[in-house]
Amino acid sequence: KNCEILNFENGIKSTTALSGSSLTNNTIHNNSDWGTSLNVPITHNLINRSQYFENGWSCANVSGCSGGGIFIQLNSQNNTITLNNITNNTVYGILFNNAHNNTISVNNITKNNWNANGIGFSAKGSSIINLAYNNTFENHTIAVEALSSSHNQTIRNNTFANNTLAINFTGMTISHVYGNWIRNSTLAHANTDDASNEFDLNETADVIGNFWDDISRLSITDSNGNEYGDTGAQYPYSLANS
Repeated sequence: KNCEILNFENGIKSTTALSGSSLTNNTIHNNSDWGTSLNVPITHNLINRSQYFENGWSCANVSGCSGGGIFIQLNSQNNTITLNNITNNTVYGILFNNAHNNTISVNNITKNNWNANGIGFSAKGSSIINLAYNNTFENHTIAVEALSSSHNQTIRNNTFANNTLAINFTGMTISHVYGNWIRNSTLAHANTDDASNEFDLNETADVIGNFWDDISRLSITDSNGNEYGDTGAQYPYSLANS
């Protein structure tokens, strides 16, 4: 708590299982691999009110290298990342690999793009049932991605702006994206290769879709007048519509 951590390989690294810990109000920057690397099974931990910037510099201009702000893996569960400023890290803002039931909320996740292939939040390796809400994702190559057998991700009520591709689902299923504001994507707002990934919440009478800033040129309509596109021949929005 209340630490400045810099010029290490990993600012914070755990090699033993953690439960119930809190990493709070820290400034973590200029570490060569990760700001925080939790590469053992961890549960019920809190990362909050911290500044992460300029971590992962050893990956700058190195193809296939992983480094950045926060890395959680190995069946880690029920952790919360909230109220952080995660910006200007090399490849990833946040990376989950085989991590489940975690929550990312109310973070400012921007410009994690040093090597021109930056990703705001990535879920890989069978990461399931993770929730991201009320975050801001700006200025990434991909703002949010879920890959390789990850499923049941919920992405809701976030703001996406000035990304190349805002949301990318590849090789994953049964995820829900709704209530997001998505604007100024230079390639596309969203891409999915499986129809089970839904771009609305239709479990109640009031369907909630997403706000797409270019919806007026597509065959997508707002059927219930709540300002979110939710029906139409080109719904859900995907890379094919761009």
